[in-house]
Amino acid sequence: MNKDGYEGKLLHDIGISITLAVLFACALMLALTDDELFTENLVMSIAAFITALLAYLQFVTLAIVLASVASVTYIGIKLFLLVSAGNSIEPSCFLWLVLPGLVVVGGVLYVKGQKKLQTENALLKRQVEELVMIDPLTNLYNLRSMFMDMQTQVSFAERNNQPISLMVIKLKYPAELKRALTQEQYEKTLIRVSKYVVDTVRLEDRVY
Repeated sequence: MNKDGYEGKLLHDIGISITLAVLFACALMLALTDDELFTENLVMSIAAFITALLAYLQFVTLAIVLASVASVTYIGIKLFLLVSAGNSIEPSCFLWLVLPGLVVVGGVLYVKGQKKLQTENALLKRQVEELVMIDPLTNLYNLRSMFMDMQTQVSFAERNNQPISLMVIKLKYPAELKRALTQEQYEKTLIRVSKYVVDTVRLEDRVY
């Protein structure tokens, strides 16, 4: 795994960890706080969950707006009640200043890590495909292998003053066959044709 792949996995894991930690903290606040705070903690927990969902769906701006509105509104109401009615503010209430924002951070890191991992996987897949020399369906050498071998075979024939021949076999009406047959039947047809070709040509001939 290269640097981008390692960073992607690290960001992915950190994002998941932050999100789970925040949701666990929300659950604890619901379970351990007084009954009079249950409703407001439930509302803020739902807001945090929706914020996390938006962040993981890559609606980052909307998630930031929702987290900011939820936190500012909650603390604003608590301060208003403190000034107007003399209600006290529990220390745990101040956690709602940071928990929604942390959920957004976790979601953003997760998405960024996923993108890096997807890029890494796409690169690895392309590199593997470039190295594959055997067709997975027919087990014959593929065209990439043929083009690599062609220059070697032509040079060998020129040096030794020997002829070189190339036989091309094509299915008749391949488009019509694809429409008439299912994918599985079409693949079985290709496999059977390739077997007939291998059985027909000489053992030392390369079949692509």
